[in-house]
Amino acid sequence: MTRKTFSFLCAAAAVAGLNLHPLPAMAQDTPCADRNNVVDTLDSQYKESPRAIGLVSKEAVLEVFVSESGTWTVVVTDPQGMSCVLAAGQSWEEIPVASNAPGA
Repeated sequence: MTRKTFSFLCAAAAVAGLNLHPLPAMAQDTPCADRNNVVDTLDSQYKESPRAIGLVSKEAVLEVFVSESGTWTVVVTDPQGMSCVLAAGQSWEEIPVASNAPGA
């Protein structure tokens, strides 16, 4: 993913009007900030911690943060440490993996 694509993806999420958490450490008109600020805010404001991580490409990492109360946030981070909140919500539930499912 190129820097231009990453920026477009983050901007598209903001324009789409996703139900984003109001992150006070970030400007209200953009859901992007330094990763440390995003992680600190998710922890202090929502008690969310990392639950899953995956590579989007060589140029981006996607993380899912979840709280015990069920709030969740999806964050993508570029190699320079800029993170963008792509989506957030409530009522997170883990789905048990069936014993006959691939990888189980």
